[in-house]
Amino acid sequence: MNRHPRIAFVFTHKIQYFTNVLQALHDRGMIEVRVFYAHQTEGFNDRGFGRVISWDNCQQSTFPAVLLPDSGKRPFGGFFSSFSSSLSAELSAFNPDIVHLNGYSTAIQWVAWFWAVTHNKQLVARGDGDTLVPSLSRFAFFNRQLARCFTSRMDRVFYQGIENKAFWAQKGASQERLTWIPCVSDNTIFRQSAFISPADREAFRAATGALPGETIFVVSGKLESRKRPADALSAFQALKDSPCRLWFLGSGPLETQLMQQAQTMGIEDRVHWWGFRNQSELPAVLQAADVLLHTSERDPWPYSILEGAISGLALLLSDRTGSHPDLIKEAQAGLTFQCGNTKDLAEKMTYLVDDHAKRRTFASASLNRASKHTEAVFCEIIEHCATELTQNLDP
Repeated sequence: MNRHPRIAFVFTHKIQYFTNVLQALHDRGMIEVRVFYAHQTEGFNDRGFGRVISWDNCQQSTFPAVLLPDSGKRPFGGFFSSFSSSLSAELSAFNPDIVHLNGYSTAIQWVAWFWAVTHNKQLVARGDGDTLVPSLSRFAFFNRQLARCFTSRMDRVFYQGIENKAFWAQKGASQERLTWIPCVSDNTIFRQSAFISPADREAFRAATGALPGETIFVVSGKLESRKRPADALSAFQALKDSPCRLWFLGSGPLETQLMQQAQTMGIEDRVHWWGFRNQSELPAVLQAADVLLHTSERDPWPYSILEGAISGLALLLSDRTGSHPDLIKEAQAGLTFQCGNTKDLAEKMTYLVDDHAKRRTFASASLNRASKHTEAVFCEIIEHCATELTQNLDP
């Protein structure tokens, strides 16, 4: 082509973990980017955190973005809430070479899919998913057929890890059309040191009651049932004679119940509750901890774990966490435990408290693996893909 490829990115709403990479793509100038949102992008009501969220990073994005007028008047909700009768006209006006879809579980993605198919445009997609937990939905068969229909027309499918690749292959993506792409947490936030010295970090820890030399486990994310945060409390209770602390970074519907549980267990003086913290506040908490603990029973590729790795933490992950094959089996950045087995979890926690050298080895492996998850790597992969897909198209 004699011009830069044009890519239309279609989303239900402004997803924080895409804003930084979209901005980077726009700034690099190798691709003409336009983003289409179905719903209002500011003050998003996040039911998991139980509050309206306005993230404090990437507030001044400059890439072209369109809030679709009809769906934009409706709140984010079920499948049809994102349907927009104006999206096809907006796409036609932009006339992209490639349409990028974020999954297939909302109406806006199918409207864009249909437009791309009928206008003979290249289609690419990404989306969460793993094969660790079989679907028990009564609509599972229908969903599989829908996914195969969606995937069959894809020119490229991006996967974010070993399990996500297996998920898309299960949905009909051929091996030659599958391409790895990193999840990316905002480099300007998470790759900056939060402390000017070790003494500064120690003072930050001490302010929460932590004693010198104690191992701090941090659970980062929404306090909701599928993430099983109560398992962290149950396992931690078994470490009553070990020099360690437990931090919860996040909020959610279980927060009050968990606080009461800690009090009943008699461990409330060794547990600290950070509550919800915005993006710019996360690095200090993470960098002050020692181990990122993730107890979820269903979580395809949590960004909170990536942020722990970027922060140089050893990882302790449930075997139902979709990223554990990448970060634990492949990168050797920590340990896994059997989801729901608090005895197994307590044993792994004890091991990490007792073996400082091994914990440092895990932390180093975390940092090394996280070095692949940058905006630059993401952009290079998208740009290479766009060049391949458009090289035979007319200008």
